[in-house]
Amino acid sequence: MPQKNMDAVRICIKGINGLLCVAVFALFFATLAAQSDFWPFGSRRGNVYAEPAVMSAAAGSQRDGFFGNITIEVAGGISLPEAKVLINGRVAGDFAAGAVMVRVYEGDFVLLDTLAYVEDIRFCVTRMSSNICPEGLQLELFVTDGQEIIGKIAFK
Repeated sequence: MPQKNMDAVRICIKGINGLLCVAVFALFFATLAAQSDFWPFGSRRGNVYAEPAVMSAAAGSQRDGFFGNITIEVAGGISLPEAKVLINGRVAGDFAAGAVMVRVYEGDFVLLDTLAYVEDIRFCVTRMSSNICPEGLQLELFVTDGQEIIGKIAFK
């Protein structure tokens, strides 16, 4: 092969190697970004698939009877550590992880408190135990005045 052709092949190979290196680095940084809290499609302050911690307003004291769990999420899964879930007037959890699962009993009164925030915030009840009657509960709500009632818990 003449020298001119060999030089062209070397230049071509160097170009392909450079492109492959750039592609590998881009893939590495894209993976890194997807796993960070700054990437909107990645994790929400932790593992997306992890269940939120179960909290109860009756922590430290046992309540008799059946119970259920409800999971409430902030729209978009953003962290709102000052937003609270109140059960019977007592703080049962916050939205630092973007969602909270709380234990509820028959007759419990569930309220959202966002007095620390000025903007309107959308919340959704995404899961609830099968023994909880959804009638009388707001499953999707906007908190505009700092507090909003989800409802009173009734079992089927």
